[in-house]
Amino acid sequence: MIQKNLDAVSKVDIDSLVANQVREGRTIEYKKLLPGNSDEEKKEFLADVTSFANGSGGDIIFGVSAVDGIPQKADGMSVNCDAEILRLESIIRDGVEPRIQGIHVRAVKGFPSGDVIFIRVPRSWSAPHMITFKSPSRFFTRSSNGKYPMDITEIRSVFLHSGALPERMRQFRDERIGRIIADETPLPLQNKARLILHILPVASFSSGLRMDVALFKENVVNMPPIGTNGWNDRFNLDGFATYSRGDGNGKMRAYCQIFRTGQIEAVSSETLYEIEKVPHISISAHERDVIDAVSKYLALMRILEIPAPVSIFLAMTGVAGACISQGYRHRHAINPVDRDVLSLPDVIVEDYSSIVGHADVAKLLQPVFDAVWNACGYARSYNYDEKGNWSIR
Repeated sequence: MIQKNLDAVSKVDIDSLVANQVREGRTIEYKKLLPGNSDEEKKEFLADVTSFANGSGGDIIFGVSAVDGIPQKADGMSVNCDAEILRLESIIRDGVEPRIQGIHVRAVKGFPSGDVIFIRVPRSWSAPHMITFKSPSRFFTRSSNGKYPMDITEIRSVFLHSGALPERMRQFRDERIGRIIADETPLPLQNKARLILHILPVASFSSGLRMDVALFKENVVNMPPIGTNGWNDRFNLDGFATYSRGDGNGKMRAYCQIFRTGQIEAVSSETLYEIEKVPHISISAHERDVIDAVSKYLALMRILEIPAPVSIFLAMTGVAGACISQGYRHRHAINPVDRDVLSLPDVIVEDYSSIVGHADVAKLLQPVFDAVWNACGYARSYNYDEKGNWSIR
């Protein structure tokens, strides 16, 4: 697999594969021509795609000839790339169950005979995927020698591994919340009521993802602590943290920790304030700050090429008895929060390209914010209109 974001892959990268004789293997395969419209060619194509999704992910490059798996020439192909990309996407969409999320297809220009078509298949979080197109269900995966049919033991192992991933992610999140409540945080926090955000890539739990911590410092602009404008930063044993100092007692208002295994944890200790001795959640500021933070953190993950999908978890601690306030007009909740820890529904980003800006992040987070309002007796977040668009009211 070319270690670049697909949008950044150019002719130079593909020519380099040929010049360096990078052999086909677990994460890359070359094809001189596109699959035709015969059933057998479509099945062969689907076997290639699903083998990557069921394995470690990888790239299929059309327009590059190879002998014994070693690339010889990158000539490209004289085809209508837009039409062919739509055809390939349709074959994948209709011929595989369950659907594979996050596949990207693009043309790379500049070759003697036309364009090279490049398909990036991510390692799937919902594997195993089987071929359902005009054939008995078949499962494929990959080794260093290319694709091969999975046996029953391998199929069973993938099912068990895939089913365990969500539980492993929730266990990580629950353990971290426990540590935060117990004040076992990367930096000391000044208040007990806390807003806790976790963004957890599936790859952190499934593929042994390890990051170069120096890259975190280079991209610190996308790591602000929640609800802050200025911050300090430091490396630590777990990775890298940014933090906003508190009121001079050596404790912090908020921090953002990115682990060397790719997970992000952001905590704010400015969740509540008091009106007439009643704790309140400033709900509009709370939603705005989370939307801003998630937007930046997802941008950071994309820059660092941490693969999707990722799960987003939000929790609040120390909030028993709290009410909602809305701007200058506070209103007591129908029923104040009835527990100390609010563990809110998680949401999944299957593909970074689906998140273009703040508006997309806001729509993604609506079920999470609805749950906060539910906890205070309301049907939903009233900062969203009937079309799911967010704005402070």
